[in-house]
Amino acid sequence: MLLYGQYDSPTDAAFCRDDKQATVRPRVLMALANVSRVCGPRGRSTSFEPNTDPLRRMLLEFVAELPGRRAVEDLQQYTLLKTVYRPAQVISLIEKMRDDKVVATEPRRVTKKTQVFPYIEKPGQGELF
Repeated sequence: MLLYGQYDSPTDAAFCRDDKQATVRPRVLMALANVSRVCGPRGRSTSFEPNTDPLRRMLLEFVAELPGRRAVEDLQQYTLLKTVYRPAQVISLIEKMRDDKVVATEPRRVTKKTQVFPYIEKPGQGELF
């Protein structure tokens, strides 16, 4: 007998309570539900990743604000104190921005000590011939 319908645990059943097959549990189980999970197709849990486009714009403005370079650690501190985003999202975002040629990094591998600065295309760099 399935106690929670198609769900694996009472937490999933409580979080995905809109399904009529699931046994709806008290609010205590709702509090235990992992808020980073949402109901996907057929009640399966999927990960949720927020849109980081606003963070991208804010970091680009922060990097371009001063002449020179900014350390990734400074960008993470800025993200923690001035935005709703997590500092852990900064490194992957800087890598995407570098690949899109919006910023440049030195060294190429992005760590807390990596220096980030606006990307400037060198003359003749984009030409094939």
